[in-house]
Amino acid sequence: MMYTKAQWDGATEAEPMICRGAANRQAMPGCGAKLAAIRAATGLSNRELLSLAEARREGRATRRPTRTISPQQWRRLMTYGCLPAPPRPNPREALLTTATAGRMAGKPAPQAVREATAAAAIAAAILVFSMEFRFEVAFGSPDARVAARGAGPYSSRLRLTIPEHWYTVVVRDLATAGAMLTLAADPLPGTDGAYNAVWVARHGLRECRVHRGVILRRPGGGWIHGRDLAHCRRIARRSEAEAARQARAVPTAPEVLATQYGSVRVFRADSIRAGNCPTGTDSWVSAHMPGRRSATVAEVLAADTSRYAIAACIRAVRRRG
Repeated sequence: MMYTKAQWDGATEAEPMICRGAANRQAMPGCGAKLAAIRAATGLSNRELLSLAEARREGRATRRPTRTISPQQWRRLMTYGCLPAPPRPNPREALLTTATAGRMAGKPAPQAVREATAAAAIAAAILVFSMEFRFEVAFGSPDARVAARGAGPYSSRLRLTIPEHWYTVVVRDLATAGAMLTLAADPLPGTDGAYNAVWVARHGLRECRVHRGVILRRPGGGWIHGRDLAHCRRIARRSEAEAARQARAVPTAPEVLATQYGSVRVFRADSIRAGNCPTGTDSWVSAHMPGRRSATVAEVLAADTSRYAIAACIRAVRRRG
């Protein structure tokens, strides 16, 4: 019989926990939750996991060459501590660290800058796309495309093309503006905080879509993505007016919203009418609730408590009356 990688590794992880017995498991914090997560990810019982571990040691089991564990199962394993959560990358830190290491190794300045820019781009991509892709970086006209698709985490390949001066995007804190990956950004002449930009957003679980337009810095913090500068300013005015109305009508604390209005359904239109940009809304849905047309206030706030999510929930509550 052939086993998946999740079953193959899960049997080894679970064997010492099962063999300890109930009396000794107090010495292993979270043991029960870890075993439950392994059983959920592998679809095997404790007895089957022990049998697989024994067969693996004796060479009687065969591992399936491809990984079939889903991203949801992978996240569940990390949530319960069965797999270590990867460190949260920092594009600015990756840029400075790689550039410094390159110069200390005696590399020419242009080569060190290119390597540092590529490292920062991958760090930003990990922040946006999590574990759905492996990333390749090339230099040229800004673009992004899925080069290969797989069934599990890290099994799809996303090829990013960025300009040579992409490090300026990191310096301006635009790399992951609005939870999307900015591929290029050049200041608009005669404006303050507005950029002609190209960015890539999620479109489904393992798909992405490239957008071209303008990114505008919000006066109170955050970013707005739009087709052009006029579109961004309209979104900003609508957002400010909506925030003023929401402050008068509905409580803004996420705990209060989830408790009092947890069953209210939130739609895409609620997010846009609350002042969030359409591409950012679509990217959020693809990241947190792929395939869903709506979600309750409680589900939205359980996934995210950012100002954008709270604004969409408040708008939905006000729409219901």
